[in-house]
Parts: sequence; structure tokens; C-alpha cells
Amino acid sequence: MCRSFAFAILPLLLVSSCAEPLDKELSAVVRIAANQGGTPVRGTGFVISVTPKQAIIVTAAHVVNKVQTPTVTFAADLEKNFPAGPLIGILANSPGGLAAFSVSGEIPAGVTTLSVEGENPSRLGQPLFLLGFPQMDIAPRTTQRILSARREKLLLIDQEVGEGFSGGPVIENGKVVGVVTDVDGLTTYAVDGVETQKILQAWKLIPEIKNSPSALSPAEQYYIMQQMQPRQYGGSPWHP
Repeated sequence: MCRSFAFAILPLLLVSSCAEPLDKELSAVVRIAANQGGTPVRGTGFVISVTPKQAIIVTAAHVVNKVQTPTVTFAADLEKNFPAGPLIGILANSPGGLAAFSVSGEIPAGVTTLSVEGENPSRLGQPLFLLGFPQMDIAPRTTQRILSARREKLLLIDQEVGEGFSGGPVIENGKVVGVVTDVDGLTTYAVDGVETQKILQAWKLIPEIKNSPSALSPAEQYYIMQQMQPRQYGGSPWHP
């Protein structure tokens, strides 16, 4: 059970015993930079699969939808940029939509992967860790927030996070329980782990999961595939 301790000398400062090391999780995070009609687009993604020559990255759809010349920088090696490869899937017309794409080349040796938790949904009031590149910082940052509510497939997390966190993972116990997709003045919104698993199953990026909250029904498979944009297949998808 998580506990918080208040110190008398600083009555408003809470130190949480839920703190957990996040070095491995940070090594799976990537910075995404692109342009859309001359306007810079900035965001975060995370690696779900990696080989020495290729990585598969998940992010928020709006980070990569209709952008030009996207590049990826791995947190494990911030000195080198990689051109983004073809889109594997994108739900650009879906609220809180996700996207997945590949990066090819000599993938840095320190890159790790993250798995998605779809079996045990986070509880309200649970501390969560958000990973990302706010304002395109050179190195990724972690910030701790509280799950304050749920709205259908979305997690509502107290306080907004900085620009650049879109597409970043929401972490609990070392696993992804959400993907940041939007913010307003008070709240950060993230697609929950169950929906994220369903989408990745539909795109054949993770094994099909039977008899679980994230088991994919034929209707859900059809809906997700119908929402995918045809421009993701063949050629360069990085244009309007």
C-alpha cells in the first residue's frame, strides 16, 4: 500500500513511498520531432518491440498525423536522430487515437521496451508516473500525478503536463497503463491500458489476449481496422 508522509517543517510537502526506479522505463522513451505546414510538432513515444535493426514505437495519433520529415531520438542515445519509418497503424479520426510506426537502422544498444497492462486497471487515487520530453527538453523527464477519474476509455489524471508529453507512457509498477493524448488547463487525458492493448492486438503488434478485459471482439477488430487510414501502407506516409 502506498503511503505519504508530511513533514512538520514543510507542512505542504508530501513525500510518497510509492516512488519507484524508472531507469529501464526511461530507456524505452523516444522524442518525436516533425513539421506540419511549417509549424513544429513535438511529442513523445515509447518502444514496444526492438531488434538490433528495428524498433516499433507507439505514440498519440496527432503527433504523427499529416506531418512532414518526422525524426526520432531515443532516450538511450540522445546524440543521434533517426528518420521515422512507415506507419503501421493510426487512428487519426478517433478521440484519443493512437499510432504506431517503425524506425530502422542501428538501434542504440541501451534501448528497452515497455509492455502494456490491460489486466488490472489502475484504481482512482493511485499515483502514476508520466514520462516524456516537455518543451522538447534534451532528456526525458518523469512526473508523478494522481488518477482522479475515468471517462469511458480515458484516464483523467490530475493537472496537465507540459507540451511534448503527448504520446508518452503513463507508468504503474513498470508497465504502461495509459498513453497521453490530450490536456486541458486542469487535466491530462490518456487512453487506458485496456484500449491500448486492443488497438495493438488489432494491428498485430502484440499477441492476441484471450479471456481478459482487453480481449478483442470481432466487432472491435473491424472498427479499429476501418478507422485506419489507407495512406499508411506503401510509399512514404509522411505527408497530408
